[in-house]
Amino acid sequence: MTKNREIMSERDWRIFRENNDITTKGGRIPHPIRNWDEIEGINDTLRDNISAAGYAKPMPIQMQGVPVGMCFRDMIGLAPTGSGKSAAFLIPLINFLMKMPPIKDELIQDGPYSIIMAPTRELAI
Repeated sequence: MTKNREIMSERDWRIFRENNDITTKGGRIPHPIRNWDEIEGINDTLRDNISAAGYAKPMPIQMQGVPVGMCFRDMIGLAPTGSGKSAAFLIPLINFLMKMPPIKDELIQDGPYSIIMAPTRELAI
C-alpha cells in the first residue's frame, strides 16, 4: 500500500529515491512523483495525453526530473539512453507552453517561449 504524499517523512522519500536509484544534489529539491497523477499543476489535457500514449508509470529520471522542471528549476539529469530523459524535460515545457498565449505580431518581440537544442541528429528527428 502506498502512503499519501502528505504523510511521507523525509526518511520515506530517501528510501523511495534509493529504491528507484535516484540521486540528487542541491537544496530545496522537490519530492519525486510516484505516478503521473502526482504532478502538481499539470494541464489536464497533457495528463490525458501522457496516459493515452501508454506511459503507465514514470521512469526514475521522470519521477525526479518532472517535479524539478515544474518548479522552473535548473537541473542536470543523467540517465541511460532510452530511460525517458526527453519526457522528463518536455512534460514541464509543454505544460508551460500550454499556459502561454499564442505568439502574434504584437507579441513577436516576446518570443520564442522556448528553445530546444538537440545534441544529435537522432534526437532532432
